[in-house]
Amino acid sequence: MSTRGLAVVIVLAGVVQGCGRASPAGKATLPASVEKKITDGDLIKVTLTPEAEARLGVTMSTAEEKSVPRRRKVGGEIIVPSGGALLLAAPVAATVSASATMTKTGTAVKRGDTLVTIIPLAPVDRDLRGQADRSAVTADARFTATKSKLERAEKVFADGAGTPRAVEEARTEHDIAKADLDAARQRASSMIRSPLGADVTVLIRAPHDGVVRQVGASPGQSVAAGTMLVEVVGTSALWVRVPLFVAEARRVRLDAAATVFPYGGEDHQEALPAHAPPVADAVAATVDLTYELGVTQGFRPGERVEVELTYQDAAPKVVVPASAIVRDAEGGAWVYESLSLHVFARRRVDIARMQGDDALLAHGVKPGTRVVRTGVAELWGIELGAGK
Repeated sequence: MSTRGLAVVIVLAGVVQGCGRASPAGKATLPASVEKKITDGDLIKVTLTPEAEARLGVTMSTAEEKSVPRRRKVGGEIIVPSGGALLLAAPVAATVSASATMTKTGTAVKRGDTLVTIIPLAPVDRDLRGQADRSAVTADARFTATKSKLERAEKVFADGAGTPRAVEEARTEHDIAKADLDAARQRASSMIRSPLGADVTVLIRAPHDGVVRQVGASPGQSVAAGTMLVEVVGTSALWVRVPLFVAEARRVRLDAAATVFPYGGEDHQEALPAHAPPVADAVAATVDLTYELGVTQGFRPGERVEVELTYQDAAPKVVVPASAIVRDAEGGAWVYESLSLHVFARRRVDIARMQGDDALLAHGVKPGTRVVRTGVAELWGIELGAGK
């Protein structure tokens, strides 16, 4: 074979081999691709096709710089408002009823509930027993006389010589005498059973809803006028006392609401400034700020809480939607920044605090940066290989 023929054969073999390696036509394009970082300074980029971005519902938002008031958490204490703890005292010298039910410490009561029943002590005369016996004997004699008079009037009227009026008058006198006799006998009996007790009772009722904190008397005990019987603490509306150093208290916005957090919990409740008397501690150089909780949700008097206060000075913060934040397994916060059309990169941020539907950032992104508002979880799954 000549040299020219050998060259033609080699060229044809190369063409046939190249055709065997060609990719099949119509190969599908991946809807998303992840470009891993090569060095620590590089970002992990996620590229989506327009169809994949629409299917995932990815929407964008712009990070804005806003001047927001500074907020800080301090310690506080749940207290009973002024006038919320009432001492119910005996209005007169009396004996606590031993037969009536008496409320116990820690009982939740409603307004109008009977707490204590007392029996006032009656004034004692020197001949009180003699007067009671004389009244009983006199009433018995009068009853006997009126009974005989009624029987005679009825007999005369039955014989046709009397009048109906005479019978009615005799019956009225008889009924009055019987009532006087019953009262005299009951008085004599009560003098024997309880010579100092009156025949009436006084009910001490709860002035408002609350809890009985302490009871100052026992059933059957005699108490003087003004003796404390029951203390009722109102729990429907509590206050929060926040002691602050004088210099710091001057920087707090007194007209702004505070947010109360229980220690070890994320539930919170808003408290409004309360019209309370000013209280200060000269030894500790502190003044007390007071806030009203309104209808409380799980807080108890004496409980220590965290109170987030608003200060007068404001600081610029970069604000992004709270839905743009995604957290890793170690609690780190991230956002997805839009680098270009359909290209996103995950960037670490430091959250100063959450305020409603916004996240206030201390570091991470600059104002004007486009971040993903919705679809963050889907991008996270695509980056980790769990998304489709």
